[in-house]
Amino acid sequence: MAGAVLLGAAACSKKDDASSSTNATSSGGGSSSTTKAAGGGGTGTTAGGGSTDSTAGTSGDTISLKKTFWTAGFKVTISDEVYDSKKGTLTFNLETENLTQNDTPLYSTFALEADGAQLTTGNLEDGKAVLKGNKAKNQLVFNSMGAKFETKYDPAKTTLVIGAGDEQKVRIQLDGKGTKDVLNKPIDQDFKTSITIGQATFNIDKTQVRYDNVPHAGNTAKEGHVYLVMTGSWKNDSSDNMIYLSKDDIILKSSDGTEYTPDSFDSETSLAKTKKDDKMALIYDLEDKFAGDWTITFTQKFGADNTEVTESKTFSLKADSGGDSGSSTGTTKAS
Repeated sequence: MAGAVLLGAAACSKKDDASSSTNATSSGGGSSSTTKAAGGGGTGTTAGGGSTDSTAGTSGDTISLKKTFWTAGFKVTISDEVYDSKKGTLTFNLETENLTQNDTPLYSTFALEADGAQLTTGNLEDGKAVLKGNKAKNQLVFNSMGAKFETKYDPAKTTLVIGAGDEQKVRIQLDGKGTKDVLNKPIDQDFKTSITIGQATFNIDKTQVRYDNVPHAGNTAKEGHVYLVMTGSWKNDSSDNMIYLSKDDIILKSSDGTEYTPDSFDSETSLAKTKKDDKMALIYDLEDKFAGDWTITFTQKFGADNTEVTESKTFSLKADSGGDSGSSTGTTKAS
């Protein structure tokens, strides 16, 4: 399947303008090992640790490139890349995991860049949908690569780029060093809370900063933006009344006073008496200079006789999860 279909990033609803900025970065370890074809197998030589041995085909090299990245609602792991100099093909063996709530193929754009210019684009071999919550094997293939072909290939100078246009991109160095990798790994946050608002209770069980808007969809954030994703449940505590929620009255405020309304609210917006929805997802589209103190305020008609009540919680967001492990991360804007 052609890998040149983009998922559009959802727009943020923001009450005031806020400045955009660059992403936070943190370093981690990548690894590579290369074995030249010589009429049989071989043992890989490892730089950076943690890679497996690899054996080249009859006309090229197999390079162990252990990298995991996140894009368009998928978690994707590269196990290795295979360069066939006779055929002029560069193939990445992938495991794709669908994190969205829908059965869908991985839609994205794949390119190789060197010296600040795009060399060529590649395609996924299998365009079939991956079932939600499931994993599937696939291959990303670039053609006409090498000295005998139109595209010269030097892994020491080449970067794999996933994404196009104005969306946040993944970047992976093909030399395996990982010093400039951008993997868009989600950043787990500490914020978990229970908030009682009149006749309703909200439980936020997990908070992440992400570069796609999972679980709502598989949209990749625009450059300079991230998604703040809060998941959990909410419950009507009343034994007498149905209650109705207004998502636009769940206001997120930064320390500089900028206010945001939800980009999406995945849940029931009305609950019958004593009912609970345990699949709530509250998502905000923010500028990517997000680290600092925040306040979330719920103003809802959840009081007696549908009177308006307000409750707030303050919390902090960090730009770094701290302590990335394994060789799946190099330098990460978000982890």
